[in-house]
Amino acid sequence: MLGGKQYVMLVYAQSIPIESLNQPMGNIFIYIDEEEIKKLLQPFVEENRGWAYISDDNGNIISSISYDGGSINPDLISPVNQEGYIEQAFADKKMFIMYTRSSYNNWTYVVATSSNVIQNKVKYIQRLSWGVAIAVFLTG
Repeated sequence: MLGGKQYVMLVYAQSIPIESLNQPMGNIFIYIDEEEIKKLLQPFVEENRGWAYISDDNGNIISSISYDGGSINPDLISPVNQEGYIEQAFADKKMFIMYTRSSYNNWTYVVATSSNVIQNKVKYIQRLSWGVAIAVFLTG
């Protein structure tokens, strides 16, 4: 609590010097406000009608955000590899889900976007490419 306001903080710990993991001389702890992480993810989430979350090595959600304010259930997603993507339906809506797992702390970082949003962007690029090709063809 700071100035009467309660904050949710993520703690990043680093031994120093960095190269001495087996015999550190000390540790540095950096506190990151969860709201700042959400501010970074918010434009992507809102534009793509998706959601994002970070989970720890036990699958507990550390931070999450969704465009509709709904809760996220990480048990519905089963990442197979260290990183990758899957397409999965949630509440009758197809989502394109990208994930990566940190080799450092085993946290999983997941972002999802509506498959329709991706398809619309692909269609836009196709139309643009055809337009450029036709313009080049007509102008010689």
